[in-house]
Amino acid sequence: VAMTNDIGYGGGAYVTVPHTIAGLITNCLFQGNSARRGGGVNLGNDNETLGGSTLVDCDILQNTAVICASGDGGAGVSTYRRFWMTDCRVISNSIVKINGPPYGGGINAPPRGTIRDCRVAFNSGATYGGGIANISRATVSNCVIESNSATWGGGIYCGTGGLVMDSFVTGNSSAAYMQGGTFRNCLFTGNGRIWAHTSAAVAFDNCTVTGHSEGFVLEQPATV
Repeated sequence: VAMTNDIGYGGGAYVTVPHTIAGLITNCLFQGNSARRGGGVNLGNDNETLGGSTLVDCDILQNTAVICASGDGGAGVSTYRRFWMTDCRVISNSIVKINGPPYGGGINAPPRGTIRDCRVAFNSGATYGGGIANISRATVSNCVIESNSATWGGGIYCGTGGLVMDSFVTGNSSAAYMQGGTFRNCLFTGNGRIWAHTSAAVAFDNCTVTGHSEGFVLEQPATV
């Protein structure tokens, strides 16, 4: 799929479903698309507790998000409320900044989502979250977050209530920028700094950090 939707959502696909319906995209390639949100794919849902959209075994490659307002982004994938991503590759997507700040060079993930068993690599151009912007209350598990870049949180940006677990974060311009949330059972290697810059509680539970060019920058309250 290769499409352009520079003024809207979902350059390659825009999936929005009512709260009683489940949307599904499986085994697809989205490459070379463009939009304000979700250069490759935009997944939407109008309810935080029912329904939702699912992306399974897809490749989201070399898409672009053209940022027209603060909060736009997700050059690979942008989501709204409930969603699931499993076994996907989100690679070499980029953001073009017109206005900002943009979120999620690879994935822009607002509340109530799950990203599992995915590789997110070589994404760029975001202000927050080069690989993944976990805005709040989304869960990232068993993922590889590799060689992404952003102004804040080259690997991942994590907001209040976000959870990143059992994941490998490596080679990013900076590992993480946190304004809340938890990292659990994660391995950080060869990144720049991990910065917890927030008035909300953040936690690092059973994580390993090795080979970083910079270490932790922790502000209160933070638990390691």
